[in-house]
Amino acid sequence: KEVMLLPKGTKEEAAKFELRRGARRVPDYEKVWKGCQFNFEYLGAEEGARRSKVDDAREAGTAEEALALGGRWRISNEKTGGDQAYVNRFRHEPDGSTFSGEVEGWTSITEGRLDGKIISWKNGEFTCKGRVEDKGRTIVDLRVTVTRTGSDVGIFE
Repeated sequence: KEVMLLPKGTKEEAAKFELRRGARRVPDYEKVWKGCQFNFEYLGAEEGARRSKVDDAREAGTAEEALALGGRWRISNEKTGGDQAYVNRFRHEPDGSTFSGEVEGWTSITEGRLDGKIISWKNGEFTCKGRVEDKGRTIVDLRVTVTRTGSDVGIFE
């Protein structure tokens, strides 16, 4: 980004833009050492400064890495032997606060949200809410309720 703004570009001006590779954000601290194709997105001064600050904290090790939850998630209750499992496919942009997807062979995932480490979504008549752990590799304390009544269907630990 800084090369794009040469010869008089500043770090603040570079922060107004986001570098993307394959629809994924490239953090400011990631160095590009060989020729690649990238896309640029204009963020503006305020959002660019916010993301740049997060990148600086991640590079310094004082902030957690971005969660990337996109992919296939198998949800089962191990306490009952895991015999009934549901496979969810999440479409989630790393560091994003929303996602979509589907439960394989059944229904769409709607209203997918990630608030810090709390994850929630709806599928059909059910609402799911849990906590993301292990750097985004595990969902724990997943509670499934009937959306219209709020009654528990199951708790997956």
